[in-house]
Amino acid sequence: MSSVIADDLIQLLTEQSNVYYSQNVQKLKVLRKTLKWSIITPEELRKSLRLIILMVQGRKENITDCLSTDSKVSMPFFLTL
Repeated sequence: MSSVIADDLIQLLTEQSNVYYSQNVQKLKVLRKTLKWSIITPEELRKSLRLIILMVQGRKENITDCLSTDSKVSMPFFLTL
């Protein structure tokens, strides 16, 4: 991943995501439809970006299809991320 996106950019995106969280934590807790949000690490961000890239390349419509064990829709390499 570092050959595609530089480590300093990953660090910046991580920091800014965490700043956004800290600025909006009270608003985010009030909304019922909001998933639980927490501080992220650079490695978590890298994994998320990998997953997004692979989902686009694999033409899956949702995360459930990517992680499925059904042989018709499964993408086994997702299970190793």
